[in-house]
Amino acid sequence: EDDKFVLVTVSFLPVLAVRNLLPCALSFSFLLDGDDAPLPGYEAASGQLLAVHDFGLSRKVSIGLAIAGLEEASEFVPVFCPDSSALENHVTLYDINRSILRLSLQHFQNALQVFRIEVYAPYWVMNRCGLPLELGQKWTASNVTIVGGQSIDPNSSTESG
Repeated sequence: EDDKFVLVTVSFLPVLAVRNLLPCALSFSFLLDGDDAPLPGYEAASGQLLAVHDFGLSRKVSIGLAIAGLEEASEFVPVFCPDSSALENHVTLYDINRSILRLSLQHFQNALQVFRIEVYAPYWVMNRCGLPLELGQKWTASNVTIVGGQSIDPNSSTESG
């Protein structure tokens, strides 16, 4: 009698996947609704997609982010809610001078029911010239003044300075 084997493929999909679209490493951890402390943290290299298998999605999930060289990590912000309530699209971090670094979060859910978060910064300036670089902006009610003396009137397409 011939023994027959049935080949079965079992795929273990992550509950959540986080992609780091920043030009630097990103540390993050999750806090589940009702828990007193966050779960152990993760680190994702630039461009890395990291699968998370450590919890289910039966409760609200919040994420806290940190970047090496910045003074403090972000507050925990909601990134998944089982009742489909509003999710955060931005996270704010601060450098040692208390300057703001605002990161954006984009949420997806694919056909396999894997929930995915992409972390990115709309603008990121990298100084590779070897010289000191000073950037800044001053917002007023009528215009935006960029360090270097150039003014931009938000109500027109012309620049002055």
